[in-house]
Amino acid sequence: MISKTHLWSLCLFLLLTGFIFAVNDVQAAGVPAIEKQVLESLTPLSPVALPAAGHTCSTPTVSGDRPGIPFLIFPTPHQNAFDGFISSALISSYDNWQYITIDYKCVGTFSRLRRYMTADLNYFAPSGSRTLQGEGVSYSVDGQTWTQLTGSTTTGWQGYVNYRPHAWHTINYGWSEWLTLNTPVRARYVRFHWDGDNDFLNEIEVDFTPDPILEIDRLDCEAGAGRFLCTALYSGANGPVTASWRITSGPAQITSTLSNNTVSTANGTCQNDHLFAIELTVTDPSGHSDTARRSGVKCYELGIP
Repeated sequence: MISKTHLWSLCLFLLLTGFIFAVNDVQAAGVPAIEKQVLESLTPLSPVALPAAGHTCSTPTVSGDRPGIPFLIFPTPHQNAFDGFISSALISSYDNWQYITIDYKCVGTFSRLRRYMTADLNYFAPSGSRTLQGEGVSYSVDGQTWTQLTGSTTTGWQGYVNYRPHAWHTINYGWSEWLTLNTPVRARYVRFHWDGDNDFLNEIEVDFTPDPILEIDRLDCEAGAGRFLCTALYSGANGPVTASWRITSGPAQITSTLSNNTVSTANGTCQNDHLFAIELTVTDPSGHSDTARRSGVKCYELGIP
């Protein structure tokens, strides 16, 4: 006669055995199968708390080589030219060549730029052109080496006078046409140059897309009798991902891992009734990386919930 206790233990044994065989089958099938068949069935042992991503782009900053002068009692800082409003402006204190620099705080794809300028307060209906006053654009990845946009590397400003390879004059007030690169480039800094002549620089618009940032979105672990399986999902990789698992504390050992550019798993053994912690670090060719940890993972003896 089988007691209820023995029957319960037998059922739990069969359930855990099936789980281990299922893990092995999924590993043999490859990572996409892991993501599809295993991840959806996992139940975290405790609420997942991933660290905040440390590689997202922060708010761009704006600077220039010449300060703005006050309008009446109101200051006109460089930020006025990149705040999304044509009603504000940078009024330069200089009447010759100068520049304003936008630092996006991360590398991305720069494809085009346009600007809004006025000669007076009539920013709702500007007319005329900046006769003989030059303008140009440059970009940089590191803030040290700069590349100028030229007539041969761009389109959009053909209607203006391209009097130097990297400079145009007699551009209309209000919005200029888009100055568009023939081939988008990678940049972190974008710089607009202009010959001041006491004009107002009301706004600069830039087409800039940050590079994707590698982030771990989810890390779950499931444990049984002496064995565990941890699965992580990540996104934003810029090329092949290197995934590195390690036990940070407790009596556990990783026996196998399997990874691609969106998911990674770690399979291993652990000592029953003891807690352990596990950590994953992912890195892509751009140098972006992210780390997530799970602590309090525990393997159980058969029959012990």
